[in-house]
Amino acid sequence: MGKKKRQRKISLYGNLEGVREKAFINALMDIYKTTESNISPKFDPSNGGNPDKIIGDTLKECHRDRVFAWLDEDFEPNSPLSKDIREKLAKCWGVGNADLQAFYDCPMKELQRNYNADNAKKPILIVSQPVCADALILQILGETPAHTAYAPNQRDKQIRELKSQLSQLINGKDEVEFYKAQLTQGILNERSEQIPLLKLLIALIAK
Repeated sequence: MGKKKRQRKISLYGNLEGVREKAFINALMDIYKTTESNISPKFDPSNGGNPDKIIGDTLKECHRDRVFAWLDEDFEPNSPLSKDIREKLAKCWGVGNADLQAFYDCPMKELQRNYNADNAKKPILIVSQPVCADALILQILGETPAHTAYAPNQRDKQIRELKSQLSQLINGKDEVEFYKAQLTQGILNERSEQIPLLKLLIALIAK
């Protein structure tokens, strides 16, 4: 009897804006048993890099099976995605010449929905909404993010208050373990029906 052919691992790459995203992804992977599901993950922290760096570095990893960048909505309008990176992204996604100008003008938070809605092209963009990852994670935890209606010139204050709201909830606990204690596959699957970005994250890290 011949040896059973070894199944090739699914390679997963993510470029993450900060440590909060990394902690949440690690919790999701533990909950969904990612590494036991023949998925080989690699994550690069951008450590607060701008959209050009986060998405630019991600574009270099498109040879992998699953590729995504996770960054915050709040980069725009002060740190917009450059035309150079948009051109490279448009090429990866097969955006036609007739649609290029609209693609260049499209807000970063709407690019994935408008030009890669079936999530079939690499890389996938996960842009935390509203405002930042803290607000998205609060929603996933079943909380209502406060302070999401500030004017653009008060964005820094808004982000500080959202970060404070989540930090108070975590209350000094290990962040990964806190998320795992609050969330199960059942809860996450249910909430993903109302939170499209969560559904996308689950699809990336689950078999």
